[in-house]
Amino acid sequence: MIYSLRRKFILISAISVLAVFAVIYGVIFVTSCIQLDRTMDTLTEAIATGGGRFPELAAVRPLLRGWLDAGVITEETPFSTRFFTVWLDKEGHILRVDTDAISSITEAQTQPYAEAALKNGNPRGWVEDYRYRVFAAGKDTAIVFVNGAMNRTLSRRFLLTALEVLAGSGLMIAIGKYLALLVVYAVPLGIICLYPLLFSLFGDVYLLTAYGSIAAFFLMGAALIALGMFISSLTDNQGFAAGIGIAVILLNYYSVSLSEYFSATAFGTVAALLVLILALGAVIRHLTKNESLAYGVSLVLMAAVGVTVYLDSARFEGLLPAVMAKLSLFERFGGFVNGVFDLASVVYYLSVAALFLFLSVQSLEKRRYN
Repeated sequence: MIYSLRRKFILISAISVLAVFAVIYGVIFVTSCIQLDRTMDTLTEAIATGGGRFPELAAVRPLLRGWLDAGVITEETPFSTRFFTVWLDKEGHILRVDTDAISSITEAQTQPYAEAALKNGNPRGWVEDYRYRVFAAGKDTAIVFVNGAMNRTLSRRFLLTALEVLAGSGLMIAIGKYLALLVVYAVPLGIICLYPLLFSLFGDVYLLTAYGSIAAFFLMGAALIALGMFISSLTDNQGFAAGIGIAVILLNYYSVSLSEYFSATAFGTVAALLVLILALGAVIRHLTKNESLAYGVSLVLMAAVGVTVYLDSARFEGLLPAVMAKLSLFERFGGFVNGVFDLASVVYYLSVAALFLFLSVQSLEKRRYN
């Protein structure tokens, strides 16, 4: 039974990693292609504005507005851009050709490019490594072709580098594991989602409150899972990590009740802050192996606390119990149960999940390089 569950969890983790990898790389790929097209379209638009030749720079910039990226055109662009222009009549016959700005294409070789551009039927597009733009030239039609081979090569190298970075990144491992845990967590919640509908058959059930509470419970669990992942990333002993994780979750659960027993004086708050600062310094030292950074951050924070106490110590009175109550993940959940969908609590859950997921990635990266 346990072996079967372990295999299923590994499978879910693998699928999650692949899904995250595909989404992130897909976004990078689409963004790169869009940026490449924008850059090349800026050049073709500039040449089309000049009637088939590069106009004066001062005349081009005011015309390239809206979605075109005018920043790619500089004083050197007219001399570094390889392009040719073909003019055609209404029947599609070539009237004349300008290949002065390119040496790799002869006038005889321009006809297949012009025919391919007209066959595409789009005013903009690609023909091999040339980005083209169809524009009106009086009563005739002109097509400008700009060589984008270098831009395409740079774009492919960037995508290949992104692929290598993502494949070996701790981000993929952390997000894949996190999504797998969320899937396992969401399965029983999916079953629980049927309960309000079943109960509504036997009485009045406020479905918005019920499903709002389930959604909030999922977000709260997502935050706690991220917290547990971070604790797990700090040690190779998973039993120890589980024990510490349960202790931290219980501390957060009882934080509101425990806050009543903590000192509300300024001295008690300052003492607690100093302990937290030391703990933060220890975490920074563990993650970065940089003692100077850990000590520096700790000393700066301690100095800030000391200056604040010196200027106005009354600020710290009652601060510790208030902070303990505000940091409670479970206390915020009560509002959803009472029918209040608190967006601030939703943002808090998402922020906690993002913070500890980020720290988990940093911990994995540190362990990989050390």
